[in-house]
Amino acid sequence: MVARRQEFLGERLEVATDAPTPAQMAAAIAAASGRPVSYRQLPIAEVEARSHDIAAMYLFLGAVGYRADSADLRARFPELSLTPFAGWVRAQLGG
Repeated sequence: MVARRQEFLGERLEVATDAPTPAQMAAAIAAASGRPVSYRQLPIAEVEARSHDIAAMYLFLGAVGYRADSADLRARFPELSLTPFAGWVRAQLGG
């Protein structure tokens, strides 16, 4: 994108390679770490009591969310090497 700066000036791009669910994220972390990891949704009031910012983020993600189109992104930027969430987790955990 930087090399093609003029082409994208003023455009908003949402970048994502995949859109795993929280349960899929937990499974990817468990697989990469070799430890049990599970997803449990907390009541929003409990999240709000801990962090207003995190609660606001969860409400946004649950109601609006991001609209990244990974297929379109790959078509528009074939030069990019995009890493799916599970691959990113493996790289972070050294697996």
